[in-house]
Amino acid sequence: PVPSPTYPFSARLSPDRTTAAFFAFRPDPKTRDDTWRLVTRAFGGAPTDHGVSAGYAVAFSPDGADLAVTYSEEDPANPKSLLTRHEVVNRATGKRTRLVLPPGHFEILDWVDGGRAFLVRSGDTDAERLHLFDRRTGTLADLTPPGWVIQTGRVSADGRR
Repeated sequence: PVPSPTYPFSARLSPDRTTAAFFAFRPDPKTRDDTWRLVTRAFGGAPTDHGVSAGYAVAFSPDGADLAVTYSEEDPANPKSLLTRHEVVNRATGKRTRLVLPPGHFEILDWVDGGRAFLVRSGDTDAERLHLFDRRTGTLADLTPPGWVIQTGRVSADGRR
């Protein structure tokens, strides 16, 4: 059988610029069943499925060893509803560590300050904002000017902006 195509999205490049991380699906050619999967692929290498499904945001750690991932899973209390989850996935071991962000913060966009903090997005469609989330203290610093609504954000290569 001919494999069906893979459609990647939310692609990010590793700090050493040798590997891409993205979410993709490869539906079964007969049933079309599948879900988005977290994949990394070194240029010229084979893809690695990291076991995270239904994801929509991924960011490499500054050293490239880990991935911060935002994904959805079914709410056991309400099967018609989804819960947003965040994890750090170690690329070498596959170990997954749950991250808890304050309520309303639904997407990790980037790593900041050598991994000390994350750039995160919060809010809803009327008031989406950027925040700096300090992993050690759990504190948030609002980065969005009053009256502005954002869609996404990234940290500069030197980590200063």
